[in-house]
Amino acid sequence: MEEESSLRLFAEEIGLSFHTVRTYRWVAAHWPKDQRQEGVSFDVHRILASAPDEYELIQHPPVNERTGRSEWNGDAAKRAAGWATATPVTVAEKVEAVRDLTVDETVAAQAACELLPPGGGVPGDAGPAGP
Repeated sequence: MEEESSLRLFAEEIGLSFHTVRTYRWVAAHWPKDQRQEGVSFDVHRILASAPDEYELIQHPPVNERTGRSEWNGDAAKRAAGWATATPVTVAEKVEAVRDLTVDETVAAQAACELLPPGGGVPGDAGPAGP
């Protein structure tokens, strides 16, 4: 408890929330100096801390499809850690985002009415072939 009190006091003295300082401390403790990657943000280190084999993983950044460079960013780290991304890119991520947004039945019903064509068919499907 004394440790928490000290951390709270320190957070107050530097003008940050206790939660923020505790997170900074946890991430710094999780990543020994020799495992940290120069040029990789603190946020990416924070996200990857929960991934299996994080020390190996951080050494192999994915290719950024926009820039063509191998580099880490928040969404790439979230994908690697199995987290939901801020900007869904893959079909699976987009479907998951829609699923999250339509948990509320009212939202789901409104989305279905606006997205599905009249008659309940599949968009772009002309229906059954004629005689």
